[in-house]
Amino acid sequence: MKAILNISFVLASLAGIEPMSVPSGEAADPHGSVLRPPDECGDPRMISQAYEGRVGTVVSVSTGDTAVVEIRPLILPGGRLVGGERAGRTTVRLVAIDAPRGSPSAATAREELAKAILGKEVQIDISPVQKPTMPLTVMLTVGGAPGIDVAEQLLAKGLVKYRDFGAYAIDWWLRCHYKLAESRAKAAGLGVWAKS
Repeated sequence: MKAILNISFVLASLAGIEPMSVPSGEAADPHGSVLRPPDECGDPRMISQAYEGRVGTVVSVSTGDTAVVEIRPLILPGGRLVGGERAGRTTVRLVAIDAPRGSPSAATAREELAKAILGKEVQIDISPVQKPTMPLTVMLTVGGAPGIDVAEQLLAKGLVKYRDFGAYAIDWWLRCHYKLAESRAKAAGLGVWAKS
């Protein structure tokens, strides 16, 4: 049990979750703190879904939800190569969002995505559920750990709409954040939600 609590404390620290004093009757970690969820979507430490992580550089942006990334293989200590099958130029589709097509909003979404990622190094979290007929569906973050989730930013600006890609395409915590970002943009009448 002590090892689990230590791991939770380390993971929470890496995620930027601040420890707080333990209210009476609450469980504490070995350092005497209880870990507080950072937002209304709950505690990200409870996510049980894993993603395959890679790093790459964005070489082009096709639409407001599709780009081409030069994915680098992962080289482990000792020179062991992992993920070479995913290395190279790969078309990626941001999971759980749909950019508009064939309208001025489509051009705006594409421009904003390009401004956010084109030529930049990105963390690629590959969705565990893939459809062979689609480009590789991924989450992209820029700016190092914990990074900025590109799809969430596009949703928050009202440039794209949330789309459910099915069970396990993204985890519950990320789904909650995406839906919140979209609902706030919709309420504010931003982007595709603007009143005509």
